[in-house]
Amino acid sequence: MRSKAGSRISEELLKSPFIQRFPTHVQQILAISNDQLDKLAEIAYGITAVAGSTSSIHVIDAENQDLKTMLIEISSRLSRLETRERSSSRGPAGRFRRRSPSRESGVHKHCWFLSPTNVI
Repeated sequence: MRSKAGSRISEELLKSPFIQRFPTHVQQILAISNDQLDKLAEIAYGITAVAGSTSSIHVIDAENQDLKTMLIEISSRLSRLETRERSSSRGPAGRFRRRSPSRESGVHKHCWFLSPTNVI
């Protein structure tokens, strides 16, 4: 970064973008340091060498736990929907029953006002 910026930009201005390139736990440590960029780079690379893989595993475990929780909730909702579907397909327990089509068509056969051919 410093070689691209040359001497035109101060080291303080380069420090913030440099620190932001690291994981959060490294940023927190580097932010309190008043060292030069070279020294901050050594500290940052040392921290990531020691703790880098551990923090990644922790993040993956947290994401897996979130996915497991979501999967349990989806499964629960699906089983409730399936139960509701089965209970409604068994027939209308306590609901109004529909008349058979043959019975309905016979009802209006002799009534001139309700006959489907009497359209006004």
